[in-house]
Amino acid sequence: MRVLHEPTLFFLSIALLLLLQAGFLLFESGSVRERNTFNTAAKNFCDFFVGTATYLLFTVLFRGKVEIGPGSLVMALFCATALTIASGAVAERFRIRPYLSLVIFSAAVTFPLIENWAWASEGWLNLMGFVDRAGAVVVHVTGGCVALAAAMVVGPRTGRFSPTQRGVVASFPSSNLVVSCFGCLLIVVGMLGFNTASLTAEDPGVMACTIVTLLAALGGGAFGIVLSMSHSPTVTDVMRPCVCSLAGVVAITGAFPFVNDVEAICIGILGAVAHELVSRLLLRFRVDDALQAVSVHLGGGAVGGLAVAWGVQEQLLVQLLGTVVVGSVAFGFTYLFLWVYGKFSLLRPTVAEEELGLNLSEHNSPSLADELMTTMRQHSQKVVLGQRARVEPHTTVGRIAETYNGLLQEMEASLTEKVESIRERDQSKILYESLLHDLRNPLQSLAGQAFQLEQGVVKEAAAVRSAGSFVETQVRQMNTLIDAALSGLRMKLPRQESPGCDLHRALQKVEAMFQFRLDQMHAVFSHSEFTGETVRMSEAEVVRVFSNLLDNSLQALKENSQQKGSIAVSIETQLSRNCVICHYRDSGPGIPAEVGEQVFEAYLTTKRNGTGLGLASCRRLLREAGGDIVLVSGEPLHFQISFPVV
Repeated sequence: MRVLHEPTLFFLSIALLLLLQAGFLLFESGSVRERNTFNTAAKNFCDFFVGTATYLLFTVLFRGKVEIGPGSLVMALFCATALTIASGAVAERFRIRPYLSLVIFSAAVTFPLIENWAWASEGWLNLMGFVDRAGAVVVHVTGGCVALAAAMVVGPRTGRFSPTQRGVVASFPSSNLVVSCFGCLLIVVGMLGFNTASLTAEDPGVMACTIVTLLAALGGGAFGIVLSMSHSPTVTDVMRPCVCSLAGVVAITGAFPFVNDVEAICIGILGAVAHELVSRLLLRFRVDDALQAVSVHLGGGAVGGLAVAWGVQEQLLVQLLGTVVVGSVAFGFTYLFLWVYGKFSLLRPTVAEEELGLNLSEHNSPSLADELMTTMRQHSQKVVLGQRARVEPHTTVGRIAETYNGLLQEMEASLTEKVESIRERDQSKILYESLLHDLRNPLQSLAGQAFQLEQGVVKEAAAVRSAGSFVETQVRQMNTLIDAALSGLRMKLPRQESPGCDLHRALQKVEAMFQFRLDQMHAVFSHSEFTGETVRMSEAEVVRVFSNLLDNSLQALKENSQQKGSIAVSIETQLSRNCVICHYRDSGPGIPAEVGEQVFEAYLTTKRNGTGLGLASCRRLLREAGGDIVLVSGEPLHFQISFPVV
């Protein structure tokens, strides 16, 4: 291709080509979802800077042109345009690093090879008479086929096509249609640089070139408006006339010096028609062309290549051959390169990364809307009371975040009220069930004493008096439990401080309560002598703690068929740091290891006839007094109980 080296025209053409790149950046960034805008813009930068640098380096190294002339610079910008087409087709699901590799490969191999065939004086397509004045085939068909191969290899965006219903295609919202429309107008203006940079002394002047270029864009845009309004009488698709006008201006680049004004309008309309046909064909075969870049440039470029033969029948076969060859080479080279590259590295992000957006996953640059959506998504999975979305003042997203935080606050207040109501009901339920549980041990002791009296086991007067005193003590303890439950002292009112009790004496009472059951089951209960500090709990509370533990041991022995009917229970005490430490051990079946500390949860039991309230009640009593109970070992059973001293 010969380029007119008139300085002013050259400067204007280069400026327009640079403006074309800005138009691509705005059009693509405004058309993708907000979470991918920066990534799309970054790829456009890569197309321009990396693509042009790679092409010029190739020119210097392999063509021996140490000095970069006007023709080489124009070709480098044409190359950048061809590469930018692919960034639109694979938007929102192509990693930046493999995309850079594709840019370098295309700028170093694919585009220079095709450009040499079509435009170099010794190129075989050029020698056959193939004509492409401003790159309808060399730039746009090449870029369209590179984009098509990349889109097919990387696959569609997640959720674009229904996996079960053919023909169901999801539409994704654009981040900013105003920016896209502005970018479209910049592309139309920038495309003037394509044609003016390709003018030669034999061609019509700049004025005629400008007129036919804009007429083709107008023809395509007008066709797009008519098509959009006829498709839906109530909703006008703004993007359709935009892309149709781009298809029209792409189509005129091949034959702009050879057509008049009317023919230019017709070529623009034909380019838009070709774009529509290719776009529908791609959807039919489930190829996701994110920004319709393939249909615009491949469809419009093919029309532009064939339009050279407008009125010249013998030229048509040459133009058709050149278009098919260029498209096949560009598609084949790109598909093979990406297929091989994909064997060694991932081309696209994971589904989770794609959902987060490439702005965040590829560049660590989240948008305010994405950050808000991430916070809302986390809240939908797990509600954390008190957590709020970040508010960026004086922004639309910030106002949405404020509204969302207000809703969270109302929900939290309502939830807290309901939780408190449920907790009160549950506490009342546990209160009365614990009462029944704690009454069981004194009743069993009374039953044992009554049985001994009935059988005449106790005959001496002193023993009878002792048994009567024991019965009186048990009845008093039962009345105390009932009074406490009825007044709600155990659950709702602060615990009253106790003057303290002697631990050894409390253990003796426990042994007396269970003596009948111990004898029946041939169980041994022993506890070490301890006359040290007085523990800061009432005697009734200490008795309840050890009664629950001993009752659990005896009941587990009774339910376990593998035991031989005997058990040894021992309690060892020691003084440590203002606490009396008791080690409760038994040789029975114990507690399964997988249960562990869960035994202290209400209603969790390891026995067939258990309620799961005894150990929960023990821990609550001890912690209210400043002590605690922990499970040291389940098999063999070993509890460590700490009682605070007075």
